[in-house]
Amino acid sequence: MNNAAQTQYEQTLWTKNFILISLTNLLLFISFHMLSPSFPFFIKNGLGGTDQQAGLAAGLFAVSSICIRPFAGWFLDNISRKLAVFCGLFFLLLMTFGYIFAGSIGLVLLLRFLQGFGWGFGSTGIATNASDTIPTKRFGEGMGYYGMTSSLSMAIAPALGIYLAFELGFKPLFIISIVIGLCSILIATRFKFKKLNKTMAARPFDIKRDLFSKGALPAALVMLFACMPYGAAATFVAIYGDSEGIENTGIYFTVMAVFTILCRLFFARISDTKGADGIVFISLLTFAVSLAVLYFTENIFIYCLAAAFMGIGFGLSVPALNALAVRNAPLDQRGAANSTFLTSFDIGMGLGGYLAGQICGLIGYDKMFLSMLFAVVLSGVFYIKLVRGGIRTANRPK
Repeated sequence: MNNAAQTQYEQTLWTKNFILISLTNLLLFISFHMLSPSFPFFIKNGLGGTDQQAGLAAGLFAVSSICIRPFAGWFLDNISRKLAVFCGLFFLLLMTFGYIFAGSIGLVLLLRFLQGFGWGFGSTGIATNASDTIPTKRFGEGMGYYGMTSSLSMAIAPALGIYLAFELGFKPLFIISIVIGLCSILIATRFKFKKLNKTMAARPFDIKRDLFSKGALPAALVMLFACMPYGAAATFVAIYGDSEGIENTGIYFTVMAVFTILCRLFFARISDTKGADGIVFISLLTFAVSLAVLYFTENIFIYCLAAAFMGIGFGLSVPALNALAVRNAPLDQRGAANSTFLTSFDIGMGLGGYLAGQICGLIGYDKMFLSMLFAVVLSGVFYIKLVRGGIRTANRPK
């Protein structure tokens, strides 16, 4: 192969494997996002629970995901990419199946906690396989397109999940979620998984080396605080909209997803060519605007406007910060880097949902969303001090 052909090969992004991985991720996230906004309704309307218990469900799911991701990263780097993906996806669906027969809040909370283990393994495994497939020089672009699959699912799944829950009931919702998840597993059987270096495979777990990727940690901390407002919104924005008399509250997620997709389509390559600073600061500003607009929600237009700003923030921030996290980690620690980044995502989502459940009972939904501005400010501070300040240079590609 001559130099020109070799260069072309190295820059190929849209391979069959990348398309299959992205499609699997799309179906996995549709299955997941169908449940997330409808789950508080399941706890409150289906089981007679409270806002605090709905927030606790979000927190428990995040805790188990957080606990398992570091071990998932080690497993991916040292045991098997393939086994991690399939074990995670099957366990995730098994717990969803349990919701069909669960008749008490205690059992549902237990299942939600256990489901986080499957989510942590499966989603980390798919993201790591995507990282293996994307060319290094197009990593930000590739992660942006890969991330569009989760955004696209948000354009479809939350509104669909809420509709199915109210029109058909919660059990049919869970069954449909399971069927879509099974489709994702079938497509995953067509992956080409990276073979691990035999000299590195099955090395003992070392907490200092494998629990977190030090190179990925600065960007991950920024993502943690940036995710908290979305964790609050994912858990309570539909109930908030319903309390304000807005019909079809699932439209929030559809609008958010559309703007996330548009951002990733038009700005996917900017972090590769111009650096991440401008992308991150603009995204944090739009997060703040979204929360402020949500506070003033009184009709569907303002409700959707808040969703649009939230979508812009996510469309810009997630691929840029994910690319920073993985680029700053050694090649043989991509599983650990992805697990570190996704752990921070889970912590932010879970902490945001949990705190929102505690706060809204004291000051109401509108002021609760406004209080999440504090997390956005902290995210900006961490970016300036840790990423831009020199622990790892944000814009230095490997």
